[in-house]
Amino acid sequence: MSSARSFLVLAAQLAWMQLPQSALACPSDPLQFTEIAPPDVSVFVHVSNAAQIRRDLAGRPISDWFDSVWTNSAFQKAWSTLAKTAHMDESKLFDACFGRAFSFVSRGSEWALATDVDKNQATAMLQQLRLALREPAAGMAVYDWPEQEMLIARDEQRLIIAPANHPQLFFELLPRFKDPKADSLAQHPAIKEIRGFEAASMAVFVEHDDSIGGASAAVAEMRDNRVIIQHAASFGRSPFPHDTTNLTCDFSPILGFENRALAAIIQPADVANESVDALLADNLGQNIVSAQLSENLAERRLIVVNQIDGRLFEEPVDLLWASMASCLELKHAGPEVKNQVDRQMDGVIKRVRQLSHGTLLQNAPAQGRLENQEFGHADVPASGDQCLSGGFPIMKDVSLAWGVADGPHGSWLVVASHPRSVEEVVAVLQESLPTDQRLVGKFDMCGVGCGDRIQRHLQTWSIAAGEFAAETDSARMKDFSSTLHLMSQLAGGIKCCCWQLSRPSANQMRLDLQIELAPPY
Repeated sequence: MSSARSFLVLAAQLAWMQLPQSALACPSDPLQFTEIAPPDVSVFVHVSNAAQIRRDLAGRPISDWFDSVWTNSAFQKAWSTLAKTAHMDESKLFDACFGRAFSFVSRGSEWALATDVDKNQATAMLQQLRLALREPAAGMAVYDWPEQEMLIARDEQRLIIAPANHPQLFFELLPRFKDPKADSLAQHPAIKEIRGFEAASMAVFVEHDDSIGGASAAVAEMRDNRVIIQHAASFGRSPFPHDTTNLTCDFSPILGFENRALAAIIQPADVANESVDALLADNLGQNIVSAQLSENLAERRLIVVNQIDGRLFEEPVDLLWASMASCLELKHAGPEVKNQVDRQMDGVIKRVRQLSHGTLLQNAPAQGRLENQEFGHADVPASGDQCLSGGFPIMKDVSLAWGVADGPHGSWLVVASHPRSVEEVVAVLQESLPTDQRLVGKFDMCGVGCGDRIQRHLQTWSIAAGEFAAETDSARMKDFSSTLHLMSQLAGGIKCCCWQLSRPSANQMRLDLQIELAPPY
C-alpha cells in the first residue's frame, strides 16, 4: 500500500479518538524540532495550532481556492472516505490528526512525521491497530504495522510515523527526542537567522537544488486578517544578475498604489532593471532617456501595472487589459525638464514613424497632447505578430504616453503604454503619503499588489482566453482558462499585499511579506 494511503488509514484511527477542542490548543516553538532533526535533512515543515488556523481561514474567500485545489484530488477522495468511516466530517479529521502541532522532515526518499497527540487517546488508538511490537528504541515503544508498511513510535505526547521501507531517518530521529544533538538542523545558518524573527506558528526549511545551492527558511504567523511571512535565503551561487544596492531610500510612495493598481514595484536605481526602456531601445534603436535626461535621474525607479477596460478600445472587447507605466525619479522638474522630455519623445516618435514604413507597424502613429495638456501621447498601431503587441491577437493598438509628476515624494518622469495610465500614475505620485518605516532602507525591491483587482482582471482573461492567446487546441484552451480561473480565486482571497526584498550580501536574500486576507463572507 502507498505511504499516502497508509498515513490516511492512520489518520482515520486518530480521528476515531475525536480529540476534545480544549486539547487542540498547544502552543509550540515552531523551530524546536530543528534541534532534533539531523543536519542533513532537505525539507522541514512545522505547524502549531493548525486547527485554529483552519478555523480562522474557514468562511473567507481564500478557502474557495483551497477547496478548488483540494476537491476531486486523489488525496481528497481518500480523505473523504476515511472521514465517513470515522463518522466525522473532514474538518474534524484534520483537527484530530494535525490540530495540536506537527513536524515533517525528509531526506531523499526518507521521511518522518511527528504529531502531538493526547496520551490516553494515543494509547487507545494503538490498541485498535494490528501492530507488531518491536524492540524499544531510545526509550520509546516502537511498532511495526505490516499491512500498511509503516513504523510507529510513541512517547507520552507524540507519535512518530515513517515508511518501513525507508527507516533510516526514523531510527536516527528517535534518540534525538531524549537527547538533542549539537549537530542538528538548528545549526544551519538559515535556521539561525529566522530564529531572530518575530514569534510565529509556522516554519519551513528547504534546501535549494544544485544549480544555485544553499537553502531557504521562513516563518509565518496569522494575526486577525493578516498573514506575516519572514523569509531568509542563502545561495552557493547568486541567482541575481546584479550586485547589491548601495542606496538607502524611502520607498513609501509605493503604498499609494496598494489599492489603485494591479501591482507596483519600486527599486533603487543601481539595481533596477530598465526593461521597458531596453525593449524599446532594442526594437526602435532609440532610448527613451536621452543623455541629457540621464544626468537628471535620481535614485528610485517605479513600475506600475494597471488595467484598462477593453470596451474603450477603438475595436472594443469585453476584457480588462494590462497597461504598464515606467517611472524614473528626477532630481528636479520644471518647464525646461518637461520640454526636454517632449523633445526626447518627439525623437522616439519620429523613429517609430520611420519604422511604420517597414514591417513593424501597419500605420504611422498619430501624435498629440491629451486633454490634460501636461501629457503627451502617440497612438502606435502595431501588427499582431511583432514585439510591441506581444504576439496577442487582441493587441491591435499600442499607445505611448508620457508626463512629469512633481509631488511631495519627488519628481518623476512617467512613460506608459496607455494615456489613462499616465494620468492615474501622475495623480498618485503627486499625493502626500506618510513615511512607512517598513519601506525605508537598503532594499533591492519593494512592491504591492491588489488581490481584488487582480481577481477581476484574471476572471475576464479566463472567460475570453481565446481573445488574446493564439492557441487553437480546444482542450489546451480549456486547461488554460481553468488555470486562470484558479489563479483568480487565489487573488480573490487576498485583499492586498506588500513585500520588501533585501540582500545583506551577494549570496543572501531576505524577503518580508505582509498579506491582508479578504474578509469573511
